[in-house]
Amino acid sequence: MPGEKILVVDDEELVRTACVGMLEGLGYQAVAVASGEEALALARQQKFDLALLDNIMPGLSGLETFTALQELDDEIVGVMITGYGTLEVAIEAIQRGFAGFLLKPLDEVARLQAVVEQALARRRLMVENARLRALASLNQAGEQIIATTDLGELLELALRIALREVEAEAGSLMLVDPERRELTIKASVGLSPEVVATARVPLGQPIAGCVATIPRAVCLQPDSPDYERFAAHCQREEIAAALNVRLFVGRGVIGVLNLNKLRAGTRFSSADAELVVALARLVAAAIERLQGEEEKSRQERLASIGRAASSIMHDLRGPLTAILGAAELIAEHAPHTTRYTDIIQAEVDRATDMANELLLYARGTTDLQPARHSAGEFLQETAAFLQRELEGTNIELETVLEFTGEVSMDARKIQRALFNLTSNAQEAMPHGGTLTLGARQVEKWVEFYVRDTGYGMSPEVRERCFEPFFSTKLHGTGLGLAIVQGIVAAHGGEVQVESEEGMGTTFTLRLPL
Repeated sequence: MPGEKILVVDDEELVRTACVGMLEGLGYQAVAVASGEEALALARQQKFDLALLDNIMPGLSGLETFTALQELDDEIVGVMITGYGTLEVAIEAIQRGFAGFLLKPLDEVARLQAVVEQALARRRLMVENARLRALASLNQAGEQIIATTDLGELLELALRIALREVEAEAGSLMLVDPERRELTIKASVGLSPEVVATARVPLGQPIAGCVATIPRAVCLQPDSPDYERFAAHCQREEIAAALNVRLFVGRGVIGVLNLNKLRAGTRFSSADAELVVALARLVAAAIERLQGEEEKSRQERLASIGRAASSIMHDLRGPLTAILGAAELIAEHAPHTTRYTDIIQAEVDRATDMANELLLYARGTTDLQPARHSAGEFLQETAAFLQRELEGTNIELETVLEFTGEVSMDARKIQRALFNLTSNAQEAMPHGGTLTLGARQVEKWVEFYVRDTGYGMSPEVRERCFEPFFSTKLHGTGLGLAIVQGIVAAHGGEVQVESEEGMGTTFTLRLPL
């Protein structure tokens, strides 16, 4: 098929010139070099379909050169050029995978054309057979993927299958965080835990974020059309070639599959790209199915919690009203008990707020009543309430007021969020420690933060801590941090977490000034 790329390797300049001239006249792309070493260096930079090789050359022989070329690209076919056509050489050439022979002198175009066309036809058949085998393997892999019912297991399985099918050594599978519009790593091979935990790639930014916008496989190796575009971002020298494909479903891009070859000189073929694109379609459909099932399950659980919270609120309204009435009567007839009756009233309000927040979260609604508040007074009031809770523990409370100006917020809801965080902090310090409650201004944001010196979080827990129903506690609901995030998001803010195992945790609530 004219247009295919042919490499001519011969130490005689007249032979090289004659071959290139005839091949180009037949419509092929032809490049000639004088030695096996030059051929290998060129093959590491660009892909060839066929190699015409002189057998006897200084340095590497034609047989040795072709064996090395096959290690770089197992789809390349070879034709031997020789002036000494012995039976022994012919047998060894066939054993090494050569597809034909040309005897010198090369002065007949028809003979050259026949041998080249026969060799390239063999290559096309070989590539098609490999593609069919890969598709058969993909069909088997698809059965495994469809049978997987856990999203995490699905992502790990899909990545392992992709790496195996294209003989890549490292890679990752990233999913889109729809709220932040960025990609995070959900499954990986050959990446450090720190990279997995911290990698965040905004959609549209190189490399993975750009791949998410491209409706085809992106192959990054020296002769690929995409390499020049992303060359400035291909900074990992240990990666010889990369193949990246987006995961796309009807509602849009949901992730990116990244595969890397690490052995110098190795490359991805067009068949590899075709296979990974097909696998990506299958994986994307399976992810969408599992995410839909998870969302349905989450909604059902929230509805169940909402019904339970509503029932509890109904049952508690009478007892709580009686407790408040009794506290008011005690305060009226025994003024010296005001300190204690105030605590009773505050705790009743707190219990009511907790139940209300749970009910609102289950319904997917918010009921903000924002007003201007002094950040300093608000934090001091919160710290005073918290100090009573810490009595009798080995936890020391520190209050840091770097910002005391005004901020617009629903004070009761933000206080509820802080209480959720301080409750977690206390549980993280069972043997005591320091709990810091602070306020500061960072540009156009007010930040309230809770810092503890407890046992911290692993990267996996830190990644999932805001997921509804995710909990590391035996009897936890997994909704505390999700409610915190919902309260802050309703204010137009965001929650940030910094944590390291054995080094404590800091949660920061960022609210717009």
